[in-house]
Amino acid sequence: MKNDKGNVRYLAVLIIILCLFFLIPADAVTVTDVKMGLISEDHVKDLAQAALIEFVLSGSPEPNADGWEGASIHPEPLIIYDLNGEPLFYQFDVVEHEVPVGTIKIGASRVLPSSIMTIGFKPRYWDSQQLNKNAMEYFSKECPECTLVSTIPVCYSYPKIGQKVVFQNPNNTVLNEVILDAATGEYVERNTAWSYYNGVSESDLKKNRDQWIREELIHGQILSEARSFAIGAALSDQNEKLQKLGESLVRVPEYRSWIDPRFVPSGSADTAGKQGSKYLPLNLHPQESSYFCTVGIGILQESSWY
Repeated sequence: MKNDKGNVRYLAVLIIILCLFFLIPADAVTVTDVKMGLISEDHVKDLAQAALIEFVLSGSPEPNADGWEGASIHPEPLIIYDLNGEPLFYQFDVVEHEVPVGTIKIGASRVLPSSIMTIGFKPRYWDSQQLNKNAMEYFSKECPECTLVSTIPVCYSYPKIGQKVVFQNPNNTVLNEVILDAATGEYVERNTAWSYYNGVSESDLKKNRDQWIREELIHGQILSEARSFAIGAALSDQNEKLQKLGESLVRVPEYRSWIDPRFVPSGSADTAGKQGSKYLPLNLHPQESSYFCTVGIGILQESSWY
Protein backbone atom coordinates (compact mmCIF):
# COMPACT_ATOMS: atom_id res chain seq x y z
CA MET A 1 0.00 0.00 0.00
CA LYS A 2 2.89 2.35 0.85
CA ASN A 3 4.49 1.59 -2.50
CA ASP A 4 1.24 2.50 -4.26
CA LYS A 5 1.16 5.88 -2.49
CA GLY A 6 4.78 6.45 -3.39
CA ASN A 7 4.08 5.64 -7.03
CA VAL A 8 1.12 8.05 -7.09
CA ARG A 9 3.25 10.85 -5.67
CA TYR A 10 6.03 10.08 -8.13
CA LEU A 11 3.58 10.20 -11.04
CA ALA A 12 2.06 13.46 -9.76
CA VAL A 13 5.48 15.12 -9.58
CA LEU A 14 6.37 13.77 -13.03
CA ILE A 15 3.15 15.15 -14.53
CA ILE A 16 3.84 18.59 -13.02
CA ILE A 17 7.38 18.58 -14.42
CA LEU A 18 6.11 17.57 -17.86
CA CYS A 19 3.45 20.30 -17.79
CA LEU A 20 6.06 22.92 -16.92
CA PHE A 21 8.30 21.58 -19.67
CA PHE A 22 5.62 22.10 -22.30
CA LEU A 23 4.18 25.35 -20.92
CA ILE A 24 7.46 27.22 -20.34
CA PRO A 25 9.74 27.67 -23.36
CA ALA A 26 13.18 26.16 -22.89
CA ASP A 27 14.74 29.57 -23.53
CA ALA A 28 12.22 31.71 -21.60
CA VAL A 29 13.60 34.93 -20.15
CA THR A 30 14.71 34.74 -16.54
CA VAL A 31 13.53 36.84 -13.61
CA THR A 32 16.98 38.46 -13.69
CA ASP A 33 16.38 39.50 -17.33
CA VAL A 34 13.03 41.00 -16.35
CA LYS A 35 14.46 42.88 -13.36
CA MET A 36 17.37 44.26 -15.37
CA GLY A 37 14.87 45.60 -17.91
CA LEU A 38 12.48 47.23 -15.42
CA ILE A 39 11.89 50.95 -16.01
CA SER A 40 11.38 53.63 -13.36
CA GLU A 41 7.94 55.02 -12.55
CA ASP A 42 9.07 58.51 -13.62
CA HIS A 43 10.07 57.17 -17.02
CA VAL A 44 6.79 55.25 -17.25
CA LYS A 45 4.88 58.52 -16.85
CA ASP A 46 6.93 60.12 -19.62
CA LEU A 47 6.15 57.20 -21.94
CA ALA A 48 2.42 57.46 -21.16
CA GLN A 49 2.42 61.21 -21.78
CA ALA A 50 4.27 60.74 -25.08
CA ALA A 51 1.82 58.00 -26.09
CA LEU A 52 -1.15 60.30 -25.43
CA ILE A 53 0.34 63.14 -27.48
CA GLU A 54 1.22 60.80 -30.36
CA PHE A 55 -2.25 59.26 -30.23
CA VAL A 56 -3.97 62.64 -30.41
CA LEU A 57 -1.68 63.91 -33.19
CA SER A 58 -2.49 60.81 -35.23
CA GLY A 59 -6.18 61.79 -35.18
CA SER A 60 -7.40 59.14 -32.76
CA PRO A 61 -9.86 58.30 -31.38
CA GLU A 62 -11.96 59.55 -34.28
CA PRO A 63 -15.42 58.23 -33.15
CA ASN A 64 -15.49 61.09 -30.63
CA ALA A 65 -15.70 64.38 -32.53
CA ASP A 66 -13.47 66.05 -29.94
CA GLY A 67 -11.04 63.12 -29.78
CA TRP A 68 -8.81 63.15 -26.71
CA GLU A 69 -7.59 66.69 -27.31
CA GLY A 70 -8.85 67.73 -23.87
CA ALA A 71 -7.59 64.61 -22.10
CA SER A 72 -4.79 64.00 -19.61
CA ILE A 73 -3.03 61.06 -18.01
CA HIS A 74 -3.96 60.22 -14.44
CA PRO A 75 -0.72 60.71 -12.50
CA GLU A 76 -0.95 57.46 -10.52
CA PRO A 77 -0.88 54.27 -12.62
CA LEU A 78 -2.11 50.88 -11.49
CA ILE A 79 0.62 48.26 -11.49
CA ILE A 80 -0.44 44.93 -12.98
CA TYR A 81 1.88 42.09 -12.01
CA ASP A 82 2.92 38.95 -13.81
CA LEU A 83 2.39 35.57 -12.17
CA ASN A 84 6.14 35.46 -11.48
CA GLY A 85 5.66 38.39 -9.08
CA GLU A 86 7.35 41.08 -11.19
CA PRO A 87 5.61 44.22 -12.52
CA LEU A 88 4.23 43.55 -16.02
CA PHE A 89 2.20 46.62 -17.02
CA TYR A 90 1.59 50.13 -15.77
CA GLN A 91 -1.99 51.01 -16.62
CA PHE A 92 -2.89 54.71 -16.78
CA ASP A 93 -6.42 56.06 -16.90
CA VAL A 94 -6.99 58.68 -19.59
CA VAL A 95 -9.32 61.28 -18.07
CA GLU A 96 -11.27 64.17 -19.52
CA HIS A 97 -13.04 66.61 -17.22
CA GLU A 98 -12.14 64.22 -14.35
CA VAL A 99 -14.04 61.38 -16.08
CA PRO A 100 -12.15 58.27 -17.31
CA VAL A 101 -12.44 57.91 -21.08
CA GLY A 102 -9.76 55.32 -21.87
CA THR A 103 -6.55 53.62 -20.81
CA ILE A 104 -2.89 53.48 -21.80
CA LYS A 105 -0.91 50.41 -20.79
CA ILE A 106 2.88 50.74 -20.63
CA GLY A 107 5.25 47.77 -20.53
CA ALA A 108 7.11 47.50 -17.22
CA SER A 109 10.25 45.83 -18.58
CA ARG A 110 12.29 46.17 -21.75
CA VAL A 111 12.07 42.41 -22.31
CA LEU A 112 8.50 42.99 -23.56
CA PRO A 113 7.94 43.49 -27.31
CA SER A 114 6.84 47.14 -27.07
CA SER A 115 6.82 50.11 -24.70
CA ILE A 116 3.17 50.92 -25.45
CA MET A 117 1.31 47.65 -24.98
CA THR A 118 -2.28 48.81 -25.51
CA ILE A 119 -4.39 51.96 -25.81
CA GLY A 120 -8.05 51.45 -24.91
CA PHE A 121 -10.92 53.66 -26.09
CA LYS A 122 -13.02 52.72 -23.06
CA PRO A 123 -12.47 53.09 -19.30
CA ARG A 124 -11.13 49.99 -17.57
CA TYR A 125 -13.84 47.63 -16.39
CA TRP A 126 -12.26 46.89 -13.00
CA ASP A 127 -10.90 48.82 -10.05
CA SER A 128 -9.10 48.00 -6.81
CA GLN A 129 -12.22 48.43 -4.69
CA GLN A 130 -14.12 45.93 -6.81
CA LEU A 131 -11.24 43.46 -6.65
CA ASN A 132 -11.14 43.72 -2.85
CA LYS A 133 -14.92 43.28 -2.70
CA ASN A 134 -14.63 40.15 -4.86
CA ALA A 135 -11.99 38.75 -2.50
CA MET A 136 -14.07 39.41 0.62
CA GLU A 137 -17.16 37.79 -0.92
CA TYR A 138 -15.17 34.76 -2.08
CA PHE A 139 -13.53 34.11 1.30
CA SER A 140 -16.71 34.78 3.27
CA LYS A 141 -18.12 31.72 1.48
CA GLU A 142 -15.08 29.50 0.99
CA CYS A 143 -12.96 30.18 4.07
CA PRO A 144 -14.40 32.76 6.49
CA GLU A 145 -11.80 31.87 9.13
CA CYS A 146 -8.87 32.57 6.79
CA THR A 147 -6.73 35.69 7.07
CA LEU A 148 -6.04 37.69 3.92
CA VAL A 149 -2.34 38.57 3.87
CA SER A 150 -1.97 40.50 0.60
CA THR A 151 -3.66 41.14 -2.74
CA ILE A 152 -2.28 42.37 -6.08
CA PRO A 153 -3.78 42.70 -9.58
CA VAL A 154 -2.24 40.20 -12.00
CA CYS A 155 -2.43 39.35 -15.68
CA TYR A 156 -3.07 35.63 -15.41
CA SER A 157 -3.92 34.72 -19.01
CA TYR A 158 -3.23 37.68 -21.31
CA PRO A 159 -5.20 39.89 -21.63
CA LYS A 160 -7.29 38.67 -18.69
CA ILE A 161 -6.86 40.50 -15.39
CA GLY A 162 -7.35 38.94 -11.99
CA GLN A 163 -6.46 39.40 -8.35
CA LYS A 164 -3.89 37.21 -6.65
CA VAL A 165 -4.83 36.78 -3.00
CA VAL A 166 -2.34 35.41 -0.48
CA PHE A 167 -4.08 34.00 2.59
CA GLN A 168 -3.43 31.94 5.68
CA ASN A 169 -5.56 29.22 7.21
CA PRO A 170 -5.68 29.39 11.04
CA ASN A 171 -4.91 25.66 11.21
CA ASN A 172 -1.36 26.11 9.88
CA THR A 173 1.31 28.70 9.15
CA VAL A 174 1.59 27.94 5.44
CA LEU A 175 0.70 30.80 3.09
CA ASN A 176 -1.57 29.88 0.19
CA GLU A 177 -2.80 31.84 -2.80
CA VAL A 178 -5.73 31.95 -5.19
CA ILE A 179 -6.48 33.99 -8.30
CA LEU A 180 -9.91 35.55 -8.76
CA ASP A 181 -11.03 36.90 -12.14
CA ALA A 182 -11.45 40.69 -12.14
CA ALA A 183 -14.63 40.70 -14.22
CA THR A 184 -16.52 37.90 -12.48
CA GLY A 185 -14.84 37.39 -9.10
CA GLU A 186 -14.72 33.67 -9.87
CA TYR A 187 -11.89 31.35 -8.85
CA VAL A 188 -9.35 30.81 -11.63
CA GLU A 189 -8.12 27.26 -12.14
CA ARG A 190 -4.35 27.04 -12.06
CA ASN A 191 -4.20 25.14 -15.34
CA THR A 192 -5.79 28.12 -17.12
CA ALA A 193 -3.29 30.68 -15.76
CA TRP A 194 0.12 31.38 -17.25
CA SER A 195 2.97 33.87 -16.96
CA TYR A 196 3.32 36.42 -19.76
CA TYR A 197 7.05 36.72 -19.10
CA ASN A 198 7.47 32.95 -19.46
CA GLY A 199 6.18 33.36 -23.01
CA VAL A 200 9.03 35.72 -23.91
CA SER A 201 12.02 33.79 -25.18
CA GLU A 202 15.69 34.64 -24.68
CA SER A 203 16.06 34.63 -28.46
CA ASP A 204 13.63 37.57 -28.65
CA LEU A 205 15.48 39.70 -26.10
CA LYS A 206 17.73 41.58 -28.53
CA LYS A 207 14.87 42.21 -30.96
CA ASN A 208 12.64 43.50 -28.15
CA ARG A 209 15.36 45.71 -26.66
CA ASP A 210 16.15 47.16 -30.09
CA GLN A 211 12.46 47.93 -30.55
CA TRP A 212 12.40 49.73 -27.20
CA ILE A 213 15.43 51.80 -28.22
CA ARG A 214 13.67 52.91 -31.42
CA GLU A 215 10.39 53.66 -29.64
CA GLU A 216 11.99 55.50 -26.72
CA LEU A 217 13.95 57.66 -29.14
CA ILE A 218 10.69 58.68 -30.83
CA HIS A 219 8.86 59.20 -27.51
CA GLY A 220 11.75 61.27 -26.19
CA GLN A 221 11.94 63.49 -29.26
CA ILE A 222 8.19 64.11 -29.35
CA LEU A 223 7.97 64.77 -25.60
CA SER A 224 10.94 67.15 -25.75
CA GLU A 225 9.37 69.00 -28.68
CA ALA A 226 6.01 69.14 -26.87
CA ARG A 227 7.62 70.65 -23.77
CA SER A 228 9.36 73.25 -25.92
CA PHE A 229 5.86 74.43 -26.88
CA ALA A 230 4.84 74.36 -23.19
CA ILE A 231 2.40 71.49 -23.72
CA GLY A 232 1.63 70.23 -20.24
CA ALA A 233 0.23 67.02 -18.81
CA ALA A 234 -3.35 68.05 -19.66
CA LEU A 235 -4.11 68.67 -23.32
CA SER A 236 -7.23 70.74 -22.67
CA ASP A 237 -7.19 74.22 -24.24
CA GLN A 238 -3.91 73.43 -26.00
CA ASN A 239 -5.12 72.94 -29.57
CA GLU A 240 -3.05 75.88 -30.81
CA LYS A 241 0.08 74.41 -29.21
CA LEU A 242 -0.70 70.97 -30.65
CA GLN A 243 -1.03 72.64 -34.05
CA LYS A 244 2.45 74.14 -33.65
CA LEU A 245 3.81 70.79 -32.50
CA GLY A 246 2.30 69.08 -35.54
CA GLU A 247 3.76 71.72 -37.84
CA SER A 248 7.18 71.10 -36.30
CA LEU A 249 7.05 67.30 -36.37
CA VAL A 250 5.72 67.03 -39.90
CA ARG A 251 9.11 68.21 -41.12
CA VAL A 252 10.54 64.88 -39.94
CA PRO A 253 9.95 62.28 -42.71
CA GLU A 254 9.41 59.43 -40.23
CA TYR A 255 6.53 61.32 -38.58
CA ARG A 256 4.90 62.88 -41.64
CA SER A 257 2.77 59.88 -42.62
CA TRP A 258 0.91 59.47 -39.33
CA ILE A 259 0.23 63.05 -38.21
CA ASP A 260 -3.40 64.00 -38.79
CA PRO A 261 -3.97 66.81 -41.34
CA ARG A 262 -5.77 68.86 -38.67
CA PHE A 263 -2.44 69.47 -36.96
CA VAL A 264 -0.33 70.46 -39.97
CA PRO A 265 -0.43 73.20 -42.60
CA SER A 266 -2.52 72.41 -45.66
CA GLY A 267 -0.65 70.15 -48.07
CA SER A 268 2.18 69.37 -45.65
CA ALA A 269 1.00 65.99 -44.41
CA ASP A 270 1.18 62.69 -46.22
CA THR A 271 -2.39 61.46 -45.82
CA ALA A 272 -2.13 58.52 -48.20
CA GLY A 273 -2.26 56.04 -45.35
CA LYS A 274 -5.38 57.66 -43.91
CA GLN A 275 -7.59 57.49 -46.97
CA GLY A 276 -10.59 55.24 -46.55
CA SER A 277 -10.01 54.64 -42.84
CA LYS A 278 -13.15 53.78 -40.93
CA TYR A 279 -13.81 53.57 -37.20
CA LEU A 280 -16.56 51.53 -35.64
CA PRO A 281 -17.87 52.85 -32.29
CA LEU A 282 -18.03 49.40 -30.71
CA ASN A 283 -18.68 48.85 -27.02
CA LEU A 284 -16.31 46.77 -24.88
CA HIS A 285 -17.90 43.66 -23.35
CA PRO A 286 -15.76 42.40 -20.43
CA GLN A 287 -14.87 38.73 -20.12
CA GLU A 288 -17.79 37.05 -18.37
CA SER A 289 -16.32 33.55 -18.26
CA SER A 290 -13.31 31.60 -19.49
CA TYR A 291 -15.24 30.76 -22.66
CA PHE A 292 -16.61 34.22 -23.46
CA CYS A 293 -14.21 35.15 -26.30
CA THR A 294 -16.34 33.67 -29.09
CA VAL A 295 -19.51 35.14 -27.61
CA GLY A 296 -17.83 38.54 -27.31
CA ILE A 297 -16.77 38.47 -30.97
CA GLY A 298 -20.34 37.63 -31.97
CA ILE A 299 -21.68 40.56 -29.93
CA LEU A 300 -19.17 42.93 -31.54
CA GLN A 301 -20.08 41.69 -35.03
CA GLU A 302 -23.80 42.06 -34.34
CA SER A 303 -23.33 45.58 -32.94
CA SER A 304 -21.40 46.62 -36.06
CA TRP A 305 -24.12 45.38 -38.39
CA TYR A 306 -26.94 47.50 -36.98
